[in-house]
Amino acid sequence: MVTTPEIRHVPREASGGASSYFIAYRPGRRAAGITRGIWLSVSGLVSLVTASAVQAASDRDLEARIKLLENELKAVKEQLADRDEKTNPVSRTAQDEIIVDDSVWREIECGETRLEVGGFIDLDVHLSKYSDGDLVSGSIGRDLYLPLLTPVSPDNPTSSSIDTDFSAKTSRISLATVTPVRNHAISTRIEMDFLLSPGGNERISNSYNPRLRRAYVDYDGWRIGQDWTTFQTLQAMPESASFFAPAESQVFVRQPMIRYTTGNFQLALENPNTNLSGVGLTGDGALPDAVLRYNLRSKDYDIAVSALVRQLRYRDAGINAKAFGWGVSLAGRVYLGTDDIRFSLQGGEGIGRYVGLGIAPAAVLNAASTDIVTIPVLSGNVAYRWMLGNTSISGGYSFIRIDNHKELTGPAATAGSQSAFVALTHSLAPKLTVAAEFLYGERKIESGLKGDIRRLTLSVRQGF
Repeated sequence: MVTTPEIRHVPREASGGASSYFIAYRPGRRAAGITRGIWLSVSGLVSLVTASAVQAASDRDLEARIKLLENELKAVKEQLADRDEKTNPVSRTAQDEIIVDDSVWREIECGETRLEVGGFIDLDVHLSKYSDGDLVSGSIGRDLYLPLLTPVSPDNPTSSSIDTDFSAKTSRISLATVTPVRNHAISTRIEMDFLLSPGGNERISNSYNPRLRRAYVDYDGWRIGQDWTTFQTLQAMPESASFFAPAESQVFVRQPMIRYTTGNFQLALENPNTNLSGVGLTGDGALPDAVLRYNLRSKDYDIAVSALVRQLRYRDAGINAKAFGWGVSLAGRVYLGTDDIRFSLQGGEGIGRYVGLGIAPAAVLNAASTDIVTIPVLSGNVAYRWMLGNTSISGGYSFIRIDNHKELTGPAATAGSQSAFVALTHSLAPKLTVAAEFLYGERKIESGLKGDIRRLTLSVRQGF
């Protein structure tokens, strides 16, 4: 029996997709079984081909989506890397270099707590020439530029000296943890190096005791423990080969505190201590030092405006004197492509402990009236970092002016200091850098005498 072909139309609603057509045959009674078998086979083959095509399209769509997600992830990583480079660049002086910690972190899982270990080995070689004297072996001024210790003498034509020092005391180790607690996280950090150590000498072993740098816990915007003072802007620290190049200009203090951060604002209560000229440090303050800070951040700059209020107090031998000190600071970093400008300007009265590594006291005791007289200071710096691939060139200038009450402090009090430096840093491998720096510093006392230091520093650092 002859079969006749018939074209059939399947509507869109019935097919679940686009409208379609297919050819059907009306077989005779004798060929019905064979035709039915052929039809089922063809239908099955068509279904298989259709399913394969749909699956292929689905796979192509999935691959496209995965590719899109990969591209988006890559873009996010590049943005984060760019942000990290600007806010926390690999720096010889360290948001934590000396400042931002350029350690290579290694993670360890301890239950729900993630432990991170990092640090670096650092060797510094200093060749120092002083115009007006010398610093004794073991002095902290031989390990880093401390303006207060720059010798000043009336015999400068005949008293200059040259010293060479090797030191690995800036080597550092850090431990940090993060522990999830419900919908929050608790993080901690403890950090040590070997500077200012009371143990060890250069006779045989050069064995130095570790010292505490930072130790704190973070939870929901609170930081409790020891950290950089909130009055200090880490992003303003210039890159240098030595531990700390522009020492006289910068706010530089680590101390115990309670700090709260919300949005761009930070408020902190910090350890009080009064540094009096001729007396030294006194722990007689009843009120904590208070700091209010506002951070302005974008891809082009990272700037902080800070204000400090503190009580100065001295009690001894029937004297109970107190005064209030205050300070303001504007500091930060401006990004110019891969280059940047770093700057700071701060001033106030009674903030000597916070500025210039103790080059100025906060106040002086007037023995006649048993009053505390605050000492005004003004300091600032500017530095430029020029990036050339794996090499950077940095240079800058810094200063401090101290308005002493000469009738109370005497002619030997430091009236001011200034310095300039240029540093070359080259990355040999990830976390392995070599650097060279030349620094010139000058200190002036109230009598008008001056002394200077010229220092060449070579440094090698490897993070681990």
